[in-house]
Amino acid sequence: MVRRLIAVLMMAALVVVVYGTGGVAEANEPDYTDPDVLGDLILELEEAEDMQAAFLDLTPAGQQAVIDALFNDVQVDVEISTDEVGAKGSMFNALSSDEDCHAKRASRYAYAIVKSIKVWKYTSRTRWCFDGDEITNDPHLTTAGKVYGLAKLFWDFEGDRTTSQSGGEGDTSASDYAGGHFTFDIPVDISVEIKKKVTISNSLDINWYPSIWKDIYGDGSWDYETDLDHD
Repeated sequence: MVRRLIAVLMMAALVVVVYGTGGVAEANEPDYTDPDVLGDLILELEEAEDMQAAFLDLTPAGQQAVIDALFNDVQVDVEISTDEVGAKGSMFNALSSDEDCHAKRASRYAYAIVKSIKVWKYTSRTRWCFDGDEITNDPHLTTAGKVYGLAKLFWDFEGDRTTSQSGGEGDTSASDYAGGHFTFDIPVDISVEIKKKVTISNSLDINWYPSIWKDIYGDGSWDYETDLDHD
């Protein structure tokens, strides 16, 4: 009986040591809920010679925190910019002294809440000339998409989903539409969770579609609208 009691006590002590060691290991795990800790981790991974290898060296908790930052917790916003294109010294010149030209950009972009780290950006740019009443050329629409930094491990820009234009020279207004296509995928064999608490692996394929509409006018004004769909 005494020997059996001693054996039970020794086993209990061993269990305490094992679990105690595990608790120490967990306590040494960085606090990824701290925005500074997580932001610094992402920046360190971006500076690594091999980003994917550095990502795979993280603990499962670290990998999950990175996925959360670059997918689950991203925010999408709109960025507007203007390129004033006049009659002189421009690649897109006005045709006469009575005309002026504008170039307007609208961008849909995603960023990580942590330190506002850029994830991806889709831009639609329209250039047109006008005389105060009418559009004096066929407007020129260009698009561009980009993925930044560590997000390149998971996000890809697939190109334009579709573009369209209506109206042009001689009209008082014209419009255009541009829709981009980004995909999110896990390129390595790991398991992480997404917002719906569904475990995903390298079979995941999620599509995001930023859309931008623009209306331009013969008096040089313009307006825009943006949207984002995903499946």
